[in-house]
Amino acid sequence: IINSILSQDEDELLALGFNLGDQKRSHYRYGMMSMKLGDYNAAVDGFSSSLRLSDLNATETCEPCEFNFSEREEADRSFEWWHAHYNRRLGLTYMLNENFSEASEYLGKAFELNHALQESDESTAKCACLYGYVNGQLGKTDISEQKIDECVKWIDNNSHQIDDGYDSYETAWPLYLHYASRSDSKAARKYLTLAYSSIDQNEIDRYLSLSSKERLNPKFFYSRDIIETYKASLYQ
Repeated sequence: IINSILSQDEDELLALGFNLGDQKRSHYRYGMMSMKLGDYNAAVDGFSSSLRLSDLNATETCEPCEFNFSEREEADRSFEWWHAHYNRRLGLTYMLNENFSEASEYLGKAFELNHALQESDESTAKCACLYGYVNGQLGKTDISEQKIDECVKWIDNNSHQIDDGYDSYETAWPLYLHYASRSDSKAARKYLTLAYSSIDQNEIDRYLSLSSKERLNPKFFYSRDIIETYKASLYQ
């Protein structure tokens, strides 16, 4: 279904009741699916295409669009928020592929864009957490420590907002990775425990009941590494 939308030009999309805004969302969904399946090159292509259309400010242009899902999806999100989000997703994908230089570039852009949106406090914090970790891997100690400190302060004041694997994957989890890479076992354990405790127990039980192959299901993308690392730490 996504590929059928991606293959259409603007006139064809309009004839079908869609537009470039829908195509932008489809590129994003393609990127998300690919990232969760571990196909990072395809994920970069998807997110980059979304960002390119976002740069063109590709929004809803047809009236009426009865089957247009972009309008419903973006009702509570600004153009600027999505622009920052695509940059953060690119940063995360490059981080997962251990291309920390590219990850730093996109996460830096995402941070600046989110920082300008005062209502996007949580998104800004996620950028800071990821940005701090990747710059630490690049040996950029000053900026890494600055962003890690911002991340820690946000978590200290807003830990109640981390209530699932999705949120912890971009906040507590990069803090765990940061401190683990520096052999600070006490701090690493603190944030690994926070990340693990944020995941619903039913999801954890469900995951642990599955075979190794079944655990690769993309639905566990945000919780898999946290659960596996936490359980392994119990035997150390």
